[in-house]
Amino acid sequence: MAVIAIAGMVMVSACTTTSTPTATPTALPSATPSATPSATPSTISAFNQSDNNKTVSVKTGDTFQVTLEENPSTGYLWNASVTSGLSIINSTYLPPNTTLVGVPGLRQWQIMADGTGDQKFSAVYLRSNETIAGNETTYVLNVNVTAPTLGMLP
Repeated sequence: MAVIAIAGMVMVSACTTTSTPTATPTALPSATPSATPSATPSTISAFNQSDNNKTVSVKTGDTFQVTLEENPSTGYLWNASVTSGLSIINSTYLPPNTTLVGVPGLRQWQIMADGTGDQKFSAVYLRSNETIAGNETTYVLNVNVTAPTLGMLP
C-alpha cells in the first residue's frame, strides 16, 4: 500500500512543470535588398522559406538575416553552412509561443558579408543522428556580394 502511495506521489511530481516566458516569434516577410549604393554597411534584409533558391545582392560589410521554421522537439534541426565570403555571426532559436507539444519555432541566423563574389548560405534539415541521404529538406540562398560604392566628392 505504501508503494502505491509513493508511486502516486512520484507521478504527480513528475507532471508538475514550471514555465518561463518565451519570445514571441514573428513572421518575417520576404525582402529584396536595397539597390541604393551605400558606403555605410548595415543590416539590409530578412529572408525566409519563400526565398529558397533565390539570388540576392548585398555589399561587403552588410548583414542580413535568414529565418526558417525548426522543430527540435522532434529531433529535426537545420545544419547551416556558408561559403568563405560570408560569416554566421549569430544563430538563435525562437520557441513557439504555445504550451502545445511538437509545435515548431524559428531558427534565425545573422550573416555578415565579408568578401566579394558569388557566395552561398545553405542549410539541411535533418536529425543529428542521421546521415545525409539526398532526400532531406534543403534551403539555399545565393548571395552576390559587391564592394560598397563611395559617394561622389563635392
